[in-house]
Amino acid sequence: MLNNVARVVIVSGVGNTGKTTAIKQALEKLFLVINPKFPSRDYVLIGKVLVDHVPVLCGIASGGDTPEIVEDNIRAFRNSAMDLRVVVLACKSRGGSRQVAEKFVQTLAVVPKQITTEWITTTWFADVESRVKEHDRISDKIIECFRGSASKE
Repeated sequence: MLNNVARVVIVSGVGNTGKTTAIKQALEKLFLVINPKFPSRDYVLIGKVLVDHVPVLCGIASGGDTPEIVEDNIRAFRNSAMDLRVVVLACKSRGGSRQVAEKFVQTLAVVPKQITTEWITTTWFADVESRVKEHDRISDKIIECFRGSASKE
């Protein structure tokens, strides 16, 4: 469910810029897990994470290369029994998957409440060291988006 969503985070970029990697890295940091058993590529996770000792119900989807994948991810969030506070999506920087993400944000905007949308854009780097730093930057921005979105239960 998306009745109480407070924040939508969309990680966008051209292909092979680390969108999935950065989202997975943010999950590792949020769950404090080393080498988690998440699938190596695209996945949707719906659950509760602790951010600053406060539970946050969230939906996180790492796949976003095609419009169909983004639509499937949004459908999973809408069909969840949990009332999500934070939603994280990936999409390409232009084209069909971005259009689906933009339409999703617009549909949430008609709800009479304050929803913050964060668009985080990835950058491609040729060297490995710069790519690792970019993944860290993006994952840290994702985690920062969770702060302030927590609701006391």
